[in-house]
Amino acid sequence: FVAAYADVIIEMLYGHQYRASAVPLAVLVVAAVLAPLAGLANSLLVSHERQKSVLKLIFFTAILNIVLDYFLIKMFALNGAIIGFSVVKLGLSASLLFFASKVIKSNLDYLYYSKVIALACVAVAPLMLVKDFGVSIIVFVMAGLMFVITFFVFLVQFRMLTKEDVNILRSIKSRVPKKYENLTGRILSWMEAHQV
Repeated sequence: FVAAYADVIIEMLYGHQYRASAVPLAVLVVAAVLAPLAGLANSLLVSHERQKSVLKLIFFTAILNIVLDYFLIKMFALNGAIIGFSVVKLGLSASLLFFASKVIKSNLDYLYYSKVIALACVAVAPLMLVKDFGVSIIVFVMAGLMFVITFFVFLVQFRMLTKEDVNILRSIKSRVPKKYENLTGRILSWMEAHQV
């Protein structure tokens, strides 16, 4: 959501003159999501005595980043640097996760994660139309709420929630005020009918 509305967020916080910084914000938000996963995979590899492999991978991606930046910055200026950073960050994160899953002999369900990412993109797509009409703070907040609801419905309908996810949500139900008990019970029943 923040990546999709980066230009609106920058304009609201800093004014129109800083709107060019929206693209770097969007990329950095996506990178911020990948950073903990890559850090976790990195720690796992180091704890399994794979420091040399991690060092080689980081060294390779640093060289790749320099080469990509050399060409892309000449062609696209700041956006070229962003493209280079994105490609390298995504590649490094994916590689670390792949190697970590091999070390612990675990198969990451790449198809599952791809579906979740695709559903998030589909959920945010209609909101991209709204932002072109000039967004007030109320519309911005409503768009964020709409994204959360749409994404949640997609996760349930496309059977992306596991039994553990539903159990976590069920444990939260006790904290919901009594007047919403019927609604939360119906939502949980609907989720249980559509879980993996």
